[in-house]
Amino acid sequence: MRKAAVLAGFLLIGVFAGCRRAQAPVSQLVVGEVEPLTGRLAAEGQNVHKGVLLAVKEVNAAGGIGGRQVRLEVRDDQSKPELAQSAAEELASKVGALGLVGEYVDSQVAAVAQVAKAKQVPFVAAASLQKELVSPGHPYFWRVSNLAGFVRATTGFLLDQGVRSVSILHANTPGSKQLAEDQAARLKEAGVRVDGVSGYAPGTQDFSSLLARVRDARSEALLFNGAVGEDIQVTKGMRALGVEPRIVLFAFGADLKEFLSELGPLAEGKYGTVAWEKGLGGGAGQAFYEAYVREYGEEPGQLAAHGYAAARALLDGLRLLAEKPGGLEKALKDPRTVSGAFSALAVQTPLGMVQFTAYGDPVSYQRYVFQIRGGQRRIVFPRVFPSPTG
Repeated sequence: MRKAAVLAGFLLIGVFAGCRRAQAPVSQLVVGEVEPLTGRLAAEGQNVHKGVLLAVKEVNAAGGIGGRQVRLEVRDDQSKPELAQSAAEELASKVGALGLVGEYVDSQVAAVAQVAKAKQVPFVAAASLQKELVSPGHPYFWRVSNLAGFVRATTGFLLDQGVRSVSILHANTPGSKQLAEDQAARLKEAGVRVDGVSGYAPGTQDFSSLLARVRDARSEALLFNGAVGEDIQVTKGMRALGVEPRIVLFAFGADLKEFLSELGPLAEGKYGTVAWEKGLGGGAGQAFYEAYVREYGEEPGQLAAHGYAAARALLDGLRLLAEKPGGLEKALKDPRTVSGAFSALAVQTPLGMVQFTAYGDPVSYQRYVFQIRGGQRRIVFPRVFPSPTG
Protein backbone atom coordinates (compact mmCIF):
# COMPACT_ATOMS: atom_id res chain seq x y z
CA MET A 1 0.00 0.00 0.00
CA ARG A 2 1.50 3.33 -1.04
CA LYS A 3 1.05 6.82 0.45
CA ALA A 4 -2.00 7.69 -1.64
CA ALA A 5 -3.70 4.52 -0.50
CA VAL A 6 -2.84 5.26 3.12
CA LEU A 7 -4.39 8.73 2.92
CA ALA A 8 -7.44 7.29 1.22
CA GLY A 9 -7.64 4.80 4.07
CA PHE A 10 -7.79 7.62 6.61
CA LEU A 11 -10.75 9.12 4.73
CA LEU A 12 -12.57 5.81 4.35
CA ILE A 13 -12.17 5.02 8.04
CA GLY A 14 -13.66 8.40 8.87
CA VAL A 15 -16.67 7.81 6.62
CA PHE A 16 -17.44 4.37 7.92
CA ALA A 17 -16.79 5.38 11.52
CA GLY A 18 -19.43 8.10 11.24
CA CYS A 19 -22.20 5.50 10.92
CA ARG A 20 -23.83 4.50 14.22
CA ARG A 21 -23.52 0.82 15.03
CA ALA A 22 -25.11 -0.58 18.16
CA GLN A 23 -22.94 -3.71 18.16
CA ALA A 24 -20.55 -5.50 15.83
CA PRO A 25 -21.54 -8.76 14.14
CA VAL A 26 -20.72 -11.84 16.22
CA SER A 27 -17.84 -12.63 13.83
CA GLN A 28 -16.20 -9.25 14.55
CA LEU A 29 -14.54 -7.68 17.56
CA VAL A 30 -14.46 -3.88 17.55
CA VAL A 31 -11.39 -2.00 18.77
CA GLY A 32 -11.43 1.80 18.87
CA GLU A 33 -8.51 4.09 18.10
CA VAL A 34 -8.56 7.74 19.18
CA GLU A 35 -5.79 9.70 17.49
CA PRO A 36 -4.76 13.29 16.63
CA LEU A 37 -4.85 12.87 12.84
CA THR A 38 -5.28 16.62 12.29
CA GLY A 39 -4.30 19.70 14.29
CA ARG A 40 -0.98 20.51 15.92
CA LEU A 41 -0.19 16.85 16.73
CA ALA A 42 -1.13 15.47 13.30
CA ALA A 43 2.42 14.41 12.34
CA GLU A 44 2.77 12.41 15.55
CA GLY A 45 -0.75 10.96 15.42
CA GLN A 46 -0.55 9.79 11.82
CA ASN A 47 2.70 7.95 12.53
CA VAL A 48 1.15 6.18 15.52
CA HIS A 49 -1.94 5.34 13.45
CA LYS A 50 0.03 3.55 10.73
CA GLY A 51 1.61 1.30 13.35
CA VAL A 52 -1.80 0.48 14.85
CA LEU A 53 -3.22 -0.39 11.41
CA LEU A 54 -0.33 -2.74 10.68
CA ALA A 55 -0.74 -4.58 13.98
CA VAL A 56 -4.47 -5.10 13.44
CA LYS A 57 -3.86 -6.39 9.92
CA GLU A 58 -1.30 -8.91 11.17
CA VAL A 59 -3.55 -10.19 13.96
CA ASN A 60 -6.45 -10.61 11.53
CA ALA A 61 -4.21 -12.45 9.06
CA ALA A 62 -3.29 -14.85 11.88
CA GLY A 63 -6.96 -15.64 12.61
CA GLY A 64 -8.09 -12.74 14.76
CA ILE A 65 -9.05 -13.09 18.43
CA GLY A 66 -11.02 -16.14 19.51
CA GLY A 67 -12.01 -16.74 15.90
CA ARG A 68 -13.32 -13.17 15.50
CA GLN A 69 -11.82 -10.66 13.09
CA VAL A 70 -10.84 -7.29 14.59
CA ARG A 71 -12.60 -4.26 13.15
CA LEU A 72 -10.71 -1.04 13.84
CA GLU A 73 -12.88 2.05 14.30
CA VAL A 74 -10.87 5.28 14.19
CA ARG A 75 -11.71 8.75 15.47
CA ASP A 76 -9.74 11.94 14.86
CA ASP A 77 -9.68 14.09 18.00
CA GLN A 78 -8.13 17.04 16.09
CA SER A 79 -5.46 17.32 18.83
CA LYS A 80 -8.11 18.49 21.33
CA PRO A 81 -8.61 16.74 24.71
CA GLU A 82 -12.35 17.43 24.80
CA LEU A 83 -12.79 15.73 21.42
CA ALA A 84 -10.63 12.82 22.56
CA GLN A 85 -13.03 12.26 25.45
CA SER A 86 -16.18 12.46 23.33
CA ALA A 87 -14.65 10.17 20.70
CA ALA A 88 -13.76 7.56 23.32
CA GLU A 89 -17.27 7.77 24.82
CA GLU A 90 -18.84 7.21 21.41
CA LEU A 91 -16.59 4.25 20.66
CA ALA A 92 -17.19 2.57 24.01
CA SER A 93 -20.92 3.33 24.33
CA LYS A 94 -22.40 3.50 20.83
CA VAL A 95 -20.01 1.55 18.62
CA GLY A 96 -19.39 -1.25 21.10
CA ALA A 97 -15.58 -1.12 21.17
CA LEU A 98 -14.11 -3.69 23.56
CA GLY A 99 -10.70 -2.03 23.68
CA LEU A 100 -9.10 1.37 22.99
CA VAL A 101 -5.65 2.19 21.65
CA GLY A 102 -3.56 5.14 20.47
CA GLU A 103 -3.13 8.77 21.53
CA TYR A 104 -0.17 11.10 21.91
CA VAL A 105 0.37 13.65 24.75
CA ASP A 106 -1.06 13.08 28.21
CA SER A 107 -3.74 15.76 28.04
CA GLN A 108 -5.28 13.57 25.31
CA VAL A 109 -4.37 10.27 26.95
CA ALA A 110 -5.91 11.22 30.31
CA ALA A 111 -9.23 12.09 28.66
CA VAL A 112 -9.46 8.65 27.04
CA ALA A 113 -8.26 6.90 30.22
CA GLN A 114 -11.17 8.36 32.20
CA VAL A 115 -13.65 6.97 29.68
CA ALA A 116 -11.91 3.58 29.69
CA LYS A 117 -12.27 3.41 33.47
CA ALA A 118 -15.95 4.44 33.44
CA LYS A 119 -16.89 2.04 30.63
CA GLN A 120 -14.63 -0.84 31.78
CA VAL A 121 -12.80 -0.96 28.45
CA PRO A 122 -9.02 -1.63 28.34
CA PHE A 123 -6.97 1.25 26.92
CA VAL A 124 -3.32 0.91 25.89
CA ALA A 125 -1.72 4.28 25.14
CA ALA A 126 0.99 4.56 22.50
CA ALA A 127 2.72 7.53 24.17
CA SER A 128 2.23 8.61 27.78
CA LEU A 129 4.36 9.91 30.66
CA GLN A 130 2.05 11.35 33.35
CA LYS A 131 2.69 9.66 36.70
CA GLU A 132 -0.89 9.80 37.99
CA LEU A 133 -2.19 7.62 35.15
CA VAL A 134 -0.31 4.56 36.38
CA SER A 135 -2.01 4.28 39.73
CA PRO A 136 -4.68 2.16 41.45
CA GLY A 137 -7.24 4.70 40.22
CA HIS A 138 -6.86 3.61 36.59
CA PRO A 139 -7.44 -0.17 36.48
CA TYR A 140 -8.17 -0.22 32.71
CA PHE A 141 -5.08 1.74 31.59
CA TRP A 142 -1.67 0.62 30.29
CA ARG A 143 1.05 2.28 28.20
CA VAL A 144 4.16 1.26 26.30
CA SER A 145 6.29 4.31 27.24
CA ASN A 146 7.12 5.93 30.57
CA LEU A 147 8.77 8.90 32.22
CA ALA A 148 11.81 7.05 33.57
CA GLY A 149 13.06 6.07 30.12
CA PHE A 150 13.11 9.69 28.96
CA VAL A 151 14.78 10.95 32.14
CA ARG A 152 17.52 8.32 31.99
CA ALA A 153 18.35 9.04 28.35
CA THR A 154 18.24 12.84 28.38
CA THR A 155 19.99 13.48 31.68
CA GLY A 156 22.38 10.56 31.23
CA PHE A 157 23.53 11.98 27.91
CA LEU A 158 24.09 15.49 29.29
CA LEU A 159 26.10 14.10 32.20
CA ASP A 160 28.09 11.91 29.81
CA GLN A 161 28.93 15.07 27.82
CA GLY A 162 30.14 16.88 30.95
CA VAL A 163 27.46 19.59 30.79
CA ARG A 164 27.70 22.07 33.67
CA SER A 165 24.61 24.25 33.10
CA VAL A 166 21.24 23.72 31.43
CA SER A 167 17.97 25.46 30.69
CA ILE A 168 14.77 23.42 30.31
CA LEU A 169 11.71 24.47 28.30
CA HIS A 170 8.55 22.37 28.29
CA ALA A 171 5.02 22.38 26.94
CA ASN A 172 2.43 22.88 29.66
CA THR A 173 1.05 19.38 29.31
CA PRO A 174 1.11 16.97 32.27
CA GLY A 175 3.75 14.60 30.93
CA SER A 176 6.09 17.25 29.53
CA LYS A 177 5.95 19.26 32.75
CA GLN A 178 6.67 16.24 34.94
CA LEU A 179 9.50 15.25 32.63
CA ALA A 180 11.07 18.70 33.02
CA GLU A 181 10.73 18.54 36.81
CA ASP A 182 12.39 15.11 36.98
CA GLN A 183 15.14 16.15 34.55
CA ALA A 184 15.90 19.20 36.69
CA ALA A 185 15.97 17.17 39.91
CA ARG A 186 18.30 14.54 38.46
CA LEU A 187 20.71 17.11 37.03
CA LYS A 188 20.78 19.15 40.24
CA GLU A 189 21.60 15.98 42.20
CA ALA A 190 24.56 15.48 39.87
CA GLY A 191 25.82 19.02 40.46
CA VAL A 192 24.61 20.60 37.20
CA ARG A 193 23.44 24.22 37.40
CA VAL A 194 19.80 24.42 36.23
CA ASP A 195 19.31 27.98 34.96
CA GLY A 196 15.55 27.72 34.62
CA VAL A 197 12.59 25.42 34.04
CA SER A 198 9.98 27.30 31.99
CA GLY A 199 6.66 26.21 30.53
CA TYR A 200 4.80 27.47 27.48
CA ALA A 201 1.33 27.00 26.01
CA PRO A 202 1.09 24.10 23.54
CA GLY A 203 1.15 25.41 19.99
CA THR A 204 3.29 28.47 20.83
CA GLN A 205 4.90 30.01 17.75
CA ASP A 206 7.05 32.77 19.29
CA PHE A 207 9.71 31.62 21.77
CA SER A 208 11.75 34.83 21.74
CA SER A 209 11.20 35.76 25.40
CA LEU A 210 12.03 32.27 26.66
CA LEU A 211 15.06 31.99 24.41
CA ALA A 212 16.33 35.39 25.58
CA ARG A 213 16.49 33.95 29.10
CA VAL A 214 18.49 30.97 27.84
CA ARG A 215 20.89 33.33 26.04
CA ASP A 216 21.28 35.63 29.05
CA ALA A 217 21.92 32.68 31.37
CA ARG A 218 24.60 31.38 28.99
CA SER A 219 23.36 27.85 29.50
CA GLU A 220 25.65 25.22 28.05
CA ALA A 221 22.70 23.02 27.08
CA LEU A 222 19.02 23.41 26.27
CA LEU A 223 16.54 20.62 26.96
CA PHE A 224 13.28 21.08 25.07
CA ASN A 225 10.18 18.96 25.77
CA GLY A 226 7.59 19.79 23.10
CA ALA A 227 5.90 18.62 19.90
CA VAL A 228 7.64 18.68 16.52
CA GLY A 229 5.99 21.93 15.41
CA GLU A 230 7.32 23.62 18.53
CA ASP A 231 10.77 22.04 18.01
CA ILE A 232 10.85 23.67 14.59
CA GLN A 233 9.80 27.10 15.83
CA VAL A 234 12.27 27.15 18.71
CA THR A 235 15.12 26.13 16.38
CA LYS A 236 14.29 28.97 14.02
CA GLY A 237 14.02 31.32 16.99
CA MET A 238 17.49 30.34 18.24
CA ARG A 239 18.95 31.21 14.86
CA ALA A 240 17.18 34.58 14.79
CA LEU A 241 18.28 35.54 18.32
CA GLY A 242 21.78 34.10 18.15
CA VAL A 243 21.12 31.57 20.93
CA GLU A 244 23.83 28.91 20.62
CA PRO A 245 24.03 26.39 23.47
CA ARG A 246 26.66 23.71 22.94
CA ILE A 247 23.94 21.04 23.08
CA VAL A 248 20.28 21.34 22.06
CA LEU A 249 18.36 18.18 22.92
CA PHE A 250 14.73 17.62 21.93
CA ALA A 251 12.96 14.96 23.99
CA PHE A 252 10.26 14.49 21.33
CA GLY A 253 9.73 15.16 17.64
CA ALA A 254 13.21 15.61 16.17
CA ASP A 255 12.97 12.09 14.74
CA LEU A 256 10.04 13.03 12.48
CA LYS A 257 10.64 13.81 8.80
CA GLU A 258 8.95 17.20 9.26
CA PHE A 259 11.84 18.29 11.50
CA LEU A 260 14.43 17.74 8.78
CA SER A 261 12.30 18.91 5.86
CA GLU A 262 11.32 22.19 7.57
CA LEU A 263 14.71 23.04 9.03
CA GLY A 264 17.18 21.71 6.46
CA PRO A 265 20.70 22.79 7.49
CA LEU A 266 19.39 24.25 10.78
CA ALA A 267 18.73 20.68 11.96
CA GLU A 268 22.41 19.76 11.72
CA GLY A 269 24.03 18.95 15.05
CA LYS A 270 20.76 18.91 16.99
CA TYR A 271 20.00 15.99 19.29
CA GLY A 272 16.80 14.02 19.85
CA THR A 273 15.62 10.75 21.34
CA VAL A 274 14.01 7.60 19.96
CA ALA A 275 12.86 4.28 21.39
CA TRP A 276 13.37 2.46 18.09
CA GLU A 277 15.41 2.82 14.93
CA LYS A 278 16.17 0.44 12.09
CA GLY A 279 18.73 -1.98 13.47
CA LEU A 280 17.33 -1.88 17.03
CA GLY A 281 14.84 -4.32 18.54
CA GLY A 282 16.43 -7.52 17.29
CA GLY A 283 14.36 -9.90 15.20
CA ALA A 284 11.07 -8.26 16.17
CA GLY A 285 12.41 -4.86 15.13
CA GLN A 286 13.56 -6.17 11.76
CA ALA A 287 10.26 -8.00 11.12
CA PHE A 288 8.34 -4.81 11.93
CA TYR A 289 10.56 -2.78 9.62
CA GLU A 290 10.09 -5.17 6.69
CA ALA A 291 6.33 -5.49 7.18
CA TYR A 292 5.91 -1.72 7.40
CA VAL A 293 7.90 -1.09 4.21
CA ARG A 294 5.81 -3.70 2.37
CA GLU A 295 2.59 -2.13 3.60
CA TYR A 296 3.33 1.56 3.13
CA GLY A 297 6.28 1.80 0.75
CA GLU A 298 8.28 3.93 3.18
CA GLU A 299 10.44 3.42 6.24
CA PRO A 300 8.76 3.50 9.66
CA GLY A 301 9.53 5.96 12.41
CA GLN A 302 9.67 5.24 16.11
CA LEU A 303 6.14 6.54 16.73
CA ALA A 304 4.83 3.94 14.29
CA ALA A 305 6.68 1.38 16.41
CA HIS A 306 4.90 2.75 19.50
CA GLY A 307 1.50 2.46 17.80
CA TYR A 308 2.31 -1.07 16.68
CA ALA A 309 3.51 -2.12 20.14
CA ALA A 310 0.46 -0.62 21.88
CA ALA A 311 -1.95 -2.34 19.49
CA ARG A 312 -0.21 -5.71 19.79
CA ALA A 313 -0.32 -5.44 23.59
CA LEU A 314 -4.02 -4.53 23.59
CA LEU A 315 -4.95 -7.31 21.17
CA ASP A 316 -2.92 -9.90 23.06
CA GLY A 317 -4.58 -8.83 26.31
CA LEU A 318 -8.02 -9.19 24.71
CA ARG A 319 -6.99 -12.63 23.44
CA LEU A 320 -6.13 -13.74 26.98
CA LEU A 321 -9.44 -12.40 28.29
CA ALA A 322 -11.37 -14.15 25.50
CA GLU A 323 -10.00 -17.45 26.80
CA LYS A 324 -11.57 -16.91 30.23
CA PRO A 325 -14.76 -18.78 31.20
CA GLY A 326 -17.75 -16.88 29.85
CA GLY A 327 -15.74 -15.15 27.15
CA LEU A 328 -14.36 -11.69 26.59
CA GLU A 329 -17.41 -9.55 27.35
CA LYS A 330 -17.91 -11.19 30.75
CA ALA A 331 -14.23 -11.01 31.68
CA LEU A 332 -14.08 -7.26 30.94
CA LYS A 333 -16.55 -6.55 33.75
CA ASP A 334 -14.14 -7.80 36.44
CA PRO A 335 -11.22 -5.37 36.98
CA ARG A 336 -9.19 -8.06 38.76
CA THR A 337 -9.52 -10.44 35.83
CA VAL A 338 -8.56 -7.69 33.38
CA SER A 339 -5.58 -6.62 35.49
CA GLY A 340 -4.42 -10.20 35.83
CA ALA A 341 -4.54 -10.79 32.09
CA PHE A 342 -2.57 -7.67 31.20
CA SER A 343 -0.07 -8.27 34.01
CA ALA A 344 0.59 -11.70 32.47
CA LEU A 345 1.39 -10.26 29.03
CA ALA A 346 4.80 -10.75 27.45
CA VAL A 347 4.63 -9.42 23.88
CA GLN A 348 7.70 -9.15 21.68
CA THR A 349 7.63 -5.84 19.79
CA PRO A 350 10.06 -3.45 18.10
CA LEU A 351 10.34 -1.66 21.46
CA GLY A 352 11.47 -4.89 23.08
CA MET A 353 9.47 -7.20 25.31
CA VAL A 354 6.34 -5.37 26.45
CA GLN A 355 5.31 -6.36 29.95
CA PHE A 356 3.35 -4.28 32.42
CA THR A 357 3.60 -3.53 36.12
CA ALA A 358 0.52 -3.95 38.32
CA TYR A 359 -0.41 -0.30 37.64
CA GLY A 360 0.10 -0.24 33.87
CA ASP A 361 3.63 1.07 33.34
CA PRO A 362 5.97 -0.88 31.04
CA VAL A 363 8.44 -2.95 33.03
CA SER A 364 11.22 -1.79 30.71
CA TYR A 365 11.39 1.20 28.34
CA GLN A 366 14.60 2.37 26.68
CA ARG A 367 15.27 5.68 24.91
CA TYR A 368 18.34 6.41 22.77
CA VAL A 369 19.86 9.82 22.04
CA PHE A 370 20.75 10.57 18.43
CA GLN A 371 22.49 13.46 16.68
CA ILE A 372 21.62 14.68 13.19
CA ARG A 373 24.73 14.50 11.04
CA GLY A 374 24.64 14.96 7.29
CA GLY A 375 20.84 14.83 7.37
CA GLN A 376 20.89 11.40 9.08
CA ARG A 377 20.23 10.30 12.66
CA ARG A 378 23.23 8.71 14.42
CA ILE A 379 22.75 7.05 17.80
CA VAL A 380 25.26 8.55 20.24
CA PHE A 381 23.96 7.43 23.65
CA PRO A 382 24.08 5.04 25.37
CA ARG A 383 27.52 4.24 24.04
CA VAL A 384 27.00 0.49 24.50
CA PHE A 385 23.60 -0.70 23.32
CA PRO A 386 21.75 -3.33 25.35
CA SER A 387 21.72 -6.79 23.75
CA PRO A 388 18.89 -6.98 21.15
CA THR A 389 15.98 -9.23 21.85
CA GLY A 390 13.46 -10.93 19.64
